[in-house]
Order: sequence, then C-alpha cells, then structure tokens
Amino acid sequence: MHWQALKRALLVGLGFGIGLLGSLGGRAAPTYTLSEVESPYILMVENGQERKQFYHQAFPEIVTKAQYQDDQFWIDLQAQQPEEVDVDNMRQSLEPYLTDPLEIPTGQTLYSFVYQLGVAQGDELPTSEEDMRQALPLDAYNVAWCVSRVAQYQAGTRTFAEIAADYQETLRPSLEEIVQYVALEGVSPELFLAMYDYMFSTEQAFNSLYVTQFYDLYVATYRFDTLSLKQRGELNPTATKKQWEQKMDQPMTTMLKPLGDGTYRLDGLALTIMAFALGEDVDPVPPVNELGQPITVRYQTETGETLAADQTLVGPVGASYQTTPKAFTGYWLSRTAGPATGRFTAQPQTVTYVYTPVTTGGSGDQGVAAKGEVILATKKIGLYRQATFTAKARQQWYQAKARVHQPMFVVTGYARSTQGRLRYQVKDVNHRSRTAGKRGYVTAKTGYVTPTYYHRLAKSITVINPAGINAYRHRNLTGKTAHYRQGQILRVRRVERHNLTTRFVLTNGRYVTANKKLVTSGRVSRPTRVQARGAVNRYADVNLTRRVQHYPAAARARFTVRGYDYSDPHDFTRGSRLRYRVAGSYVTANRQVVRPVK
Repeated sequence: MHWQALKRALLVGLGFGIGLLGSLGGRAAPTYTLSEVESPYILMVENGQERKQFYHQAFPEIVTKAQYQDDQFWIDLQAQQPEEVDVDNMRQSLEPYLTDPLEIPTGQTLYSFVYQLGVAQGDELPTSEEDMRQALPLDAYNVAWCVSRVAQYQAGTRTFAEIAADYQETLRPSLEEIVQYVALEGVSPELFLAMYDYMFSTEQAFNSLYVTQFYDLYVATYRFDTLSLKQRGELNPTATKKQWEQKMDQPMTTMLKPLGDGTYRLDGLALTIMAFALGEDVDPVPPVNELGQPITVRYQTETGETLAADQTLVGPVGASYQTTPKAFTGYWLSRTAGPATGRFTAQPQTVTYVYTPVTTGGSGDQGVAAKGEVILATKKIGLYRQATFTAKARQQWYQAKARVHQPMFVVTGYARSTQGRLRYQVKDVNHRSRTAGKRGYVTAKTGYVTPTYYHRLAKSITVINPAGINAYRHRNLTGKTAHYRQGQILRVRRVERHNLTTRFVLTNGRYVTANKKLVTSGRVSRPTRVQARGAVNRYADVNLTRRVQHYPAAARARFTVRGYDYSDPHDFTRGSRLRYRVAGSYVTANRQVVRPVK
C-alpha cells in the first residue's frame, strides 16, 4: 500500500505492529484469551473470491502460543528471513497478544477499535478515525490495481498506452481521494500526484519506477509471486475496495476465531490495519522537476569480471535512490565504489560492488559463510567493534560452550583487518542471552566458527536438543507429524536446502532440522542409569542451585537418566558443565560423584 509506514513496519521488522492491549479509558469490556495469531495479510478479491496474501515468504501463516515460547522456532525463522527483517521485534510484538487477554467493547467496529486503542495509548495517529476508515480500502484498491495492471502488461494482454489511459480514468481519482484523508509528511498533494503522473508519462518511467518501486515490492511483500501472472491479472480492485469497506464496519469480535478450548485466534487483517493505522510518518515524496541522469549499478570482481547484469535506476532530479549488493557463491563483497545511496542529479552516476573470490589457500578463508547465514562459535571467541582486533575494541568474550548451547551469529557482512585477515560482521542472535542484538566483528577462521546447519548428507543423526525435535511434512517445517526425544537416532535419506538453512529428509520422507545445535551426525550414546559414589544431591534446575533432595553416601543412590543438559545455557561468560536429567530434576554428571551402571 502507499503508506510507507506499513512497508517499514512489516519489512524492517516491526512485525505485527504495536501491542494493542489494555482497557479503553477504564470502561469494562469482555476479554478474549488468544492462543494463536494469524500473520498479517492484505485482503484481495480475485474472480469474486476472497484471497489472503500474507507478508514474508518464510514467515508462517499462523503463530501459536507454543511457537511464540519456543526459542528454536525463532532461531530457525531468523535464518530464513532477509537481513533487514528482525524476528526478535516480531516476537516481542506478539507478547501482548499471547500473554494477556484482549479487551473488546461490545459491538465496536474493527476500524473504531484500532483507532481508539491508538488514542488510548497516546499514539500520534496520522489521520482521523473516519478518514482512516476511508483511506484503508482505497489503499487496498491501489495495491490490487497495481498488481493486476502490471501483470496484464507483462502478460501482453494490455499495452502501456492502455495502462496509462486506465490510470487516468481509475487509479488517479483514487489517489486524489487518498490525499483528502491522509496527511502526507513533507509533501503537498500536488507533488504526490505529480510523482504518479510522471511514472505513467512514458513507458520507460513506468518500467523503471512504478514496476520496480511498487509492483516488485508488492509481489515480494504480499507473496503475490505464489500466484500465476494470469491470477495476478484477475485481481479486482473495485471488489477489493468494497470488501475492505465491509470488513472495516464489522464488529472487532469477527476478527476472533473460537478454537474450541475457550481461546481464540486473532485474524491477521486486524494486525495489518493496526500496522497501517499506528505506523510511522509517511516519507516525503520528492518533487518532480525533471528526469535525472541514470544510476548504473555494477557487480564485478577486482579484475573487472561481471558477476551479474548491470542495473539502471531512473528517477527525477532530487529523488533519493538506494542500491543494494547481491550475494554470489564463492565471493565476498570486499568494497563499494561510488555512492550506494543518494539522489538523482543532472549527471550520470555509477555504483560498483566489487567482490573478491573466496580462497582455499594460504589466507585460510575456507568455507566462508554467506551473507545472512547463521554461524556457531565452537571455541572461545571475542566480539569486536572493528575488524582489527584489540583488547580496547573487544565488546564481549564468548566462552566455549557445549554443542547445544554454542553462541550463534548472523553474518551481515565482511571486512579485513589491517593485516588482511577476514572477519565476519555479525549480529548476536542468542535471543535469551544478555548479549542478544549486539553487533560487531568476529573471526572467520573455521577452527573457531562453523555454519549452524549441516550442508552434507549424514546417513544417520542423533537428536541432542534437550527438548527434542519435530518432524514435518513440508520443507518449511510445517505440518508436524512426529516428535523425537533427545537421544533418538534417525536414518537420513538426503539433505535439502531451504533458503539459507538446510533440512534432513528422513527415510520416511519427513523433514527435520539440520541445525547442529539440535542434531548431530552419527550416533551419540549416554548412560541410561548412574549410581552415586558417595553423597549426592538432586536439584530442580540445571545450574544445581535449588536442591530438592539429599542422598547420603550410604544410600548409594541410583538414578534413571532421562536426558542431559548443560549449565548456564544462556550465559556466555561461563562455560558448560554436563548434567543428567532425572525424574524432572537434575544431578551432576561429574564422574567423581556418579558413575554409569547397567
């Protein structure tokens, strides 16, 4: 849609918008407990049928309370997302919905509920309550118009001249209505409309601006790439607008689906409207004075070898532009020549992304992780503010941890130290640790860091996650079919890639994670029973701080081992000590205190 606020809210990681819970002005209202939240979606109408188009390719359509509480679910999800999407923010935004009841005054409409909640929270809303009700269906109309018309143009069923005429007849009047209901930040309605007029003035401007800046973004954001070109072309803007108008006037309670156990699922359309209504200010639209000279974006090696076709950006003088690098297997981005972001001018500009091959020789840059890939620290490492490591630049030590609790980082870029050593620019994604979200540089040496996911086939794997793992019907780990306990050995048929992660396909055809923190290749055995050599205590926690029972030496206590874990799982200032899980509690695994028995 044309509010930049929603694009930022859902593309940059504000996820489902703001937590919108609590009493409205102290009025008593019925409460509803949520155990599921549907992902935000944009509602479209195709051939008379409603169609939900969900945001983000890798994000599930429904998030349950159990998934919200599952750290590994979010770890795996982060690895599947584009770099700019921060699922930590998504997870935090779900907390109000899945921890506290939702209060809804009886009979209150969807649009009124959302607006009044924003007012009650003191949010500075971009429009009035009635204007919001008018603007949102118009924005939905504009999305449907954009996707359908560009799809028809690309399919060859409409010429550009026909599209431009249709713009004047149908889309522009809709835009004229929008500027009546939405206060555009930093730009007049005249300039806003002039920008659109420019995009439909020539076929070149249409392709270089409207198709790339709106259609391509909508297709990627709302998953329209799951539809065929024919299906996209059959979206009905007028019917879509009418359907939104009807939804906006329905009671907010229609957004709740009873699940049969006294809890509800919140409809994703409500979350979409919340993100629209409570988003940030609209970005200024640059004035349309004249067409600037093009920006040429190149992707090449240090020796001038072309890795991808050049891209050409076109826009009015003064309009801002932003270029982005690409990822190429076997190369890492070493430098950028030219302004990656800036404004169109009367002079042509060139931006060159320069890549260096990943070497396998003396430099030691073997097995370099791709940008966006998650890595594990297998030994003690430091996180530094700069690529040249010094004690002053060090932000944090990460102690060596047991496999299941090794610290994880997402690779966001690359750099070289003054000595030429390769470094990973990373973000800490250990969501339950005090270091979560930290950014900096770590070594890229394979003796210290490794990809989080297996890339090679293992004939068998052993589950090492204390909580076990699930098996699924689909590669994106949906359609749960089974649960495997820690210690179970599974036979593997093949390994498949899923975005920047991998999955093991079992001999029964089901998919399981290939995360090295959850499974390990081969067979791993642990004692099934242990006996105390002397006095021993049993504790309620893995750190052995809350004692629940003492066994004197004379008792020669025996325990059935039901699993194992390690101390201080989320504290990277400490190492790991093995513990045995017994009857809902823990005992030490120190061989001087207990010994394995049959």
